[in-house]
Amino acid sequence: MLTKSIIPIFPLPLVVFPDEVMPLHIFEECYISMINRCIEWQKLGPEQGLFGIHLVKEGRLESVGCAVRVEKIAQRYEDSRMDILTRGFRRYRVGRIIKSEVYQQIEAEFFDDFLLPADIPLRHHAVALHCKLLEVAGKPFSVPVFDNQSLPSFILAHAAGLDVDERQRLLEITNENERLRALIAYYQTAIPEAVKNTELKERIHANGYFRHLKSLEI
Repeated sequence: MLTKSIIPIFPLPLVVFPDEVMPLHIFEECYISMINRCIEWQKLGPEQGLFGIHLVKEGRLESVGCAVRVEKIAQRYEDSRMDILTRGFRRYRVGRIIKSEVYQQIEAEFFDDFLLPADIPLRHHAVALHCKLLEVAGKPFSVPVFDNQSLPSFILAHAAGLDVDERQRLLEITNENERLRALIAYYQTAIPEAVKNTELKERIHANGYFRHLKSLEI
């Protein structure tokens, strides 16, 4: 399994989770070039052609990001812009920063959770609160179903309306039960807030749209 690799990064005001589908509108010339190169590299194998979607705050990279793969080119425009669907692949910690390309690259040190299975009652509690939050926010939903390979906390968090700092904190946790506890604490605050908080409702309803985000300077 891949443990360390040099990957390009897309510094954004955005956090993506493993296995989360993230639509992006690519319009900056250097990132159009980067995405085209990643698409070519992906032909070499499932762990090739990755790039990092990485949160930048106050001009600095956060310590942890998530590598993604391009799943689909939804649309190419005549001026080379494109709409793409990416899927979160694996988390990494930032090693060396490499500035030899037009776009930033890093040495990514990949990591996974410590081997501790999710507590089933804890997961059920988080799912129940998640469904209640979506109900209060007026978003249609079905009760999530998880297979043995999935990380329920990340699946729930994708649609929970977390702000970018909350998403980053969750991304960095290496224990599924700890993430579920963090989500439960969030839901207990967010459910009463969702009745009146327009910004929170908008975040909960925002999934599935192509993000037109300009890269950030680091």
